[in-house]
Amino acid sequence: MMGCCTVRPVPNFPVRALTSATSSTACSEIGGLVYASALAAHVGVLLALIREAGKLPPPTFSVTKYSSHISSSRKVREKRIEMERDVVCRGASVVVVDDVLTMGNTLFAVLQLLRKAGVDAEDVDGMVVAKFPFHRGRDLLRRLGFGGIKIQSLLVLGGA
Repeated sequence: MMGCCTVRPVPNFPVRALTSATSSTACSEIGGLVYASALAAHVGVLLALIREAGKLPPPTFSVTKYSSHISSSRKVREKRIEMERDVVCRGASVVVVDDVLTMGNTLFAVLQLLRKAGVDAEDVDGMVVAKFPFHRGRDLLRRLGFGGIKIQSLLVLGGA
């Protein structure tokens, strides 16, 4: 069983990923909330919540998030997610925090929201607890124009 999991020690993870230029963290729904809120509080930066449409006060930016066969047992194939318009400043440096990276659909939708807020992809880093390279989430991000995003993870499951 351990052959499918690589655990890499990362000193001071996740604080190491945050530079003095980082102005906020962002997380989508429940997956990254526990980690992102603790991280934002620890380093003293803003936390931008990204939620299902209709759960945040207006005005908001919204995009369509497509569900994968992995993360959704429901028949819903897509849903709108949103972020408050004024929560992240144009040109901000943002660390997106999530629990896992599999197909890449959630991270892609979050990157689209940040782009609408005026944050360039070069100013975004990703931080996940576990990634599953077998599901090719990084490949999806590359194909859709976000290949330069640096993503750190504690666990690599199912191969490197």
